[in-house]
Amino acid sequence: MARKFKPELTRNYHDLRVQCLTMMAKLVNDRRISITDTSIEKDIIDELELVCHTNIDKDEAIRLTTKDIMKSKLPDNRSPDLSDGFYMRSFFDLFLTDEELDEIDRVYNPHIDEDIY
Repeated sequence: MARKFKPELTRNYHDLRVQCLTMMAKLVNDRRISITDTSIEKDIIDELELVCHTNIDKDEAIRLTTKDIMKSKLPDNRSPDLSDGFYMRSFFDLFLTDEELDEIDRVYNPHIDEDIY
């Protein structure tokens, strides 16, 4: 059986990349996800700062800066691979229920419920 998007996420997006970037932005702004590896943090931020809406005044699917444009603006014309991995993590938030996400978090972080602060 094919999974369906969560009802609150069924807006008009150009493609899955745009939907994942939009979801990741929401997670970051809500402080639900962050970058803990400082060795790549600056590169990811540099890549994500190049992302912007490209059709704000048009009544069509939401579009963002393409990877080709991002690549041309990055040093050495490198591909924005780090940010790809970062925002594609939100793919799971698009399809999985909150309970399924909590279970995955517990598998990969067994101490998630401990108060470590």
